Amino acid sequence: GYTNHMFAVIYILCTFIGLPCNIISFMYFLKASAKKSQVPNKAFFNIIYIMTATVDILVCATLLPVIVSFLRHRDSVWFLNPTFCLVWGMLWEMLPFMSVFLVGIMSISRTLVLIKPLYQLKKEALWGA
Repeated sequence: GYTNHMFAVIYILCTFIGLPCNIISFMYFLKASAKKSQVPNKAFFNIIYIMTATVDILVCATLLPVIVSFLRHRDSVWFLNPTFCLVWGMLWEMLPFMSVFLVGIMSISRTLVLIKPLYQLKKEALWGA
């Protein structure tokens, strides 16, 4: 009853604020990464921000079936499909870890740049992370 609808309202707010904001961030950093910059490490951080926005967009997207379920008194409409359920479950479990991992990479790289301002971070290293 009330609790389900309260969760649905909270998730709707998170989704309708988070989705457009993260799409705007994604597009901004994607456009910024296409430009050549003389600022050291700018390309590295643009890629991290693109990856973070992508993960956050996916987090918002994974909330949609949960919202529907809460609004239908936990009727598992979308979750009846085993393939959807498997893919959704994998995303639901992986995305929070990926988000925390990217924040950690961002924190470590920012600290490194503060300690050694002339150090050049390699964006290729992100693909190995």
